[in-house]
Amino acid sequence: MQALERIMALLEVVADSPTPLSATSIAELTDYPLSTVSRLLHQLTDAELLVRPTSEPTYILGSRIIELARRGSDRFNLPVFAQPLLDNLRDSVGETVSLHVKTGDLRVCIASAQSRQPVARIVSVGQTNALLPSATGEVLLASSVPRELDELLASQGVADGYRSRLDAARERGWSIMSDEASVGLTAIAVGITDSHGTTIAALSCSGPSVRFAVEEGSDTFERVVATAREISGVRALSL
Repeated sequence: MQALERIMALLEVVADSPTPLSATSIAELTDYPLSTVSRLLHQLTDAELLVRPTSEPTYILGSRIIELARRGSDRFNLPVFAQPLLDNLRDSVGETVSLHVKTGDLRVCIASAQSRQPVARIVSVGQTNALLPSATGEVLLASSVPRELDELLASQGVADGYRSRLDAARERGWSIMSDEASVGLTAIAVGITDSHGTTIAALSCSGPSVRFAVEEGSDTFERVVATAREISGVRALSL
């Protein structure tokens, strides 16, 4: 039981941190010996419950955590509740629709509905990508504190002018990118909020730019926003 308690303490500390944590930081926050923390970190990394997002010896939650949560979900679980809505949106706009959450400085897909067209954007459950630059990442950072944003922008080498773009995405609750994050790709992302108005996830719709065009006020834009609002309207959502 002692080992399980220590493992849970490590996972909770990592989950609560807005940035990746080093073994030393985790040892200080849990008040466990560094040798014990290092051993458990290796075990949790081998089990894919934690991952090292960069070459630096720091840790964030692994995609297996999301997968375990998805498999054990009930009717109040966000991915499970959202899946039929993602499917309906995919069928109405013809492009790939996905749901993402923020983990450290990464975004993780927790649900998706793949486009049925021969050429399409592929986004799989458990897939992780950098937060920036992306429309999804801009929306997920909406509830971040200024210090966290500064650290993230500095760590990813994003230009100072990008801060104004994040501010705009926060105010609107959505972001659109076309041929910016990736040449040939257009995406719109809209924030999913809880009952307190905190952004807990982002709904994304993306596809090839030659076929998929979206702008504020368009039919596609309104459908994506409406779906995000419907998902946000459910109370007692959990990941």
